[in-house]
Order: sequence, then structure tokens, then C-alpha cells
Amino acid sequence: MPKRAVTADDLYKLHLVSDPQMSPDGSKVLFNKSQMNPANNKYEGHLYTVDVESKAVKQWTQVKGGAGMGRWCGCGRFVAFVSGRNDNKAQIYLLPMEGGEAEQLTKMPEGAIRSMKWSPDGNKIAFEFRELAEEYKTEATAERKKKGGSDPAMVIDDLWYRLDGDGYFVGQRFKIYVVDVNTGEHETLYDKCSLDFYSYDWLPNSKGLAVTHSASRDPLLAKPNDQIYIVPLKGKVTKLPGLDKGHKFGVTVSPDGKQVAYFGDTDLTDDWGTNNTKLYVSPIKGGEQRCLSDKQDYCLNVASLSDTGAGGGGVITWSPNGKKITVMVGHHGEAQVGEVGVAKGGVKPVTNGKHVLAVGSSSADGKRVALTRGTPTQMAEVAALVDGEVKVLTNFNAEFHKEVHTVAPREIWVDSTDGVKAHAWVMKPASLKKGKKAPGILEIHGGPHTQYGWAYFHEFQLLCAQGYVVVYSNPRGSKGYGEAWCSAI
Repeated sequence: MPKRAVTADDLYKLHLVSDPQMSPDGSKVLFNKSQMNPANNKYEGHLYTVDVESKAVKQWTQVKGGAGMGRWCGCGRFVAFVSGRNDNKAQIYLLPMEGGEAEQLTKMPEGAIRSMKWSPDGNKIAFEFRELAEEYKTEATAERKKKGGSDPAMVIDDLWYRLDGDGYFVGQRFKIYVVDVNTGEHETLYDKCSLDFYSYDWLPNSKGLAVTHSASRDPLLAKPNDQIYIVPLKGKVTKLPGLDKGHKFGVTVSPDGKQVAYFGDTDLTDDWGTNNTKLYVSPIKGGEQRCLSDKQDYCLNVASLSDTGAGGGGVITWSPNGKKITVMVGHHGEAQVGEVGVAKGGVKPVTNGKHVLAVGSSSADGKRVALTRGTPTQMAEVAALVDGEVKVLTNFNAEFHKEVHTVAPREIWVDSTDGVKAHAWVMKPASLKKGKKAPGILEIHGGPHTQYGWAYFHEFQLLCAQGYVVVYSNPRGSKGYGEAWCSAI
């Protein structure tokens, strides 16, 4: 039976997988799978697991409102996740993996939860939460509507008031909270930055967090000066002394608690992020900022764009013995897993292939890594890095690919100025006969510091099905081709 051309309505058929998390014992991958709901044109996701050996899949959440951000407890017996199943309020729930219903842990007001991390001892969860302004909460909005009132004016007195995909939050800011898993009681732990870009990680003794944020009073107007702070659950906050100014994020504490690893850059003149994101380590007492990734021209925070889920991005995972750090390497449209030696530095890709990988967490022994893997002709599926090999575990989009014709892009390198070549891809309609021409569409990515690459793009496939030749490329300003290429825009 001949395959049909892709259509716009195929968006309803696509299964999107994301956020893979390896169980501590390395036996299962927890992940989110979402599909678009035709009733409201919104994606709704739920939590699943897949067995690494048998590839058996199990769905864990089904309640309306969806679920996401699933995170294993260190013992592997519980998963914490975020859902708006009750009154559309985002809350953290606990799911026993031995069976039973999920129970609500937090009782936060209306707002947004951005991240969360279990404490090593399993007794607490740190999370970021931003409360919705009182005048925009459901009850206040309903009361205005009942009385025929209009929405209140937004009073903006700060440069940081909205974000694409997040909307208007005006003066509301994310804060770091800690909730007790046994009692459900929570408290605000930290809120000392007006620009609420925090990264954080637990100390191994579960008595506090390492937190990064800007040390400037007005971060959007000042030169970058992110610093690292030790924030105890009880006691005085201290700043790691002797660290350079510049960007810092993704702070991750070593297993022995003696070092912190983080991404960043010390160039204070790079206002637009053209430099490579580098990996640094410092003693947890401060005093030294050592770069581990300056031997190669790799950026370690490269997202590979797609309309079915981006891959790549910044990842820092210490090996259990503290000798290596797992990172992501975005290069020539690919997104690969890489390793960095802590003693001598240097980035070594450990996977290869014309694909885009997204990395989640690793097993407790560091031997297995949770992934998703996608290509230009295959939607991303859940996978695992096992014994150095990428093992694909799911096949949710098998029926779609069996039914629909997919165009494979042709890779080209185009002559440009100054004797350099630009990396590009060409997709031709299946109906285009040899020697014939067709109208062309040039797809140009934004950012611009990101990359197109080896991932499935529904929009590109749809345009091809409509008879267009699609060309997409990574021109100057893109990531994945070195620092000079990125800064040459």
C-alpha cells in the first residue's frame, strides 16, 4: 500500500516524548509522553516508564490536567511529579512505584512550578515556584466577570516583566522553596535575586543547596556577574569566594561534596552569548575557577531545533567516583553525549551518528543514561545509553511512519564568502520529477545562537508535501560550528 503525504492534521497523531529520567537501579526510564488534544489544540502529557531490557511500557498517570517533571527518589520507590489536576493549580504529587494512587504533597497557591530536586536523603524536595498575582487568580477573575468588571491594568516598573512562552508575570518572581516529604510542610528558602534565573543542587548531606544567580542589583543593565552561594536549610548564606565574574548556571555538586561543576563564561564583553558555553569546576569552598572544556571548540549548551521537541542543551552529571562529567555536545547539526575528565579536562563525544539526542539523568552507578533520540525521518523516541551504545526503547510513532511518506533531507555545504562553506540541508517533494523545478522555501532559524540539524520537522515535511523544495541551514551566528562562526554574524 503506497504511503500518503503528510498533512497539518497529522499533528494530532504525533507522540512527543521528553524529559527521560533513568531509575536509580538502571532498570527503567521514566519519561513524559504528550499528544495534542483536538478539543482545545493544547498538548497534554502523562508519565510513562519503559523497561530497559524488555522494552515494556507502562502508563502511570491518566487524570485530566496532565502530569510532568517526573523525578525519581534516590531509593527508586517514589516518583515526584507536577500536575494541575486539582483546580488547575500546579502542585507536586508523590507516586509510589510499587503501586497505589498518587498523593498531593504541596498546597501552593495559584502559580507555576519550574523545577524540583529530591534531597539525597529522600526527605525533602527543593523546587522553584512563582505565585500568580492576586488580581489574576481564578477567584478574582471570576468575581470581576460576574460583576462585569474589566481586567486591572498591568503596572510595569521593571525591565523583567514578560517572556515568550511564559507570558506577563510583571512583578512576580520565582523563589526557591523546600517541602518536607513526610509532612507536606513547605517554606521559602531563597529569593535574593531580582532576576529570578536560579540554578541549584543539593549538598550530599541534604543540609542545604548550592545556588547560582546574579550578584548584581540590576542584572539586565550590569555586566554579567553570576556567583555561587551555599544556602543551608538553617543558618547563614555564604558566597563562594574568589570566583570570576561572568555567566554561571547549571551548578551541580560532586558526589563527595568537595567540588561544584557549572557552565559559564568569563568574558564580560559577550553580551549576546556568541562565546562557547564552557564547563568549570571549583572547590566548594571557593578560590579557584578551572575550565575543563577550553581544549576544544565546542559549546556545551546547544539546543537542536525542531517543532517536535528540541534535543541537546546543557547537562552536567558527575560520575559516582567524581572523575568524569557527562555533558551534551552540539556539533554540525548533531547532538551527542560527551564526557569530560575532571583531572585534565577535555571534551570527548561518546556517541556518534546523524541524530539529535536529549539527555536526562543517569543510574546511580553511572552505567546507564536516559535519552531521547530522533532523526530527520524518525520522530524522537525514548532511548538509553547502555555499554556505550544508544538503545532505542519505544516506538510510539511506528503507525504514523508506516502510513506517511517522509522526505529524507540531502546534506550540502554551500560556498560562502571568505572561502568558508555553510552547512545546509535540502528537502525535495516526492512528486518532483528529475530535471523539473519547484518553488523553494528558505527556512531561517531564530536565536540566532542555536542550530538546525538532524531532527524530525513536521513543518518541513508538510511544506514538501505541498510541493515546495525546503532549504534550511546554519548560517553565521549559529551554534555548532565554533566560536568564530557564531560571533561572525
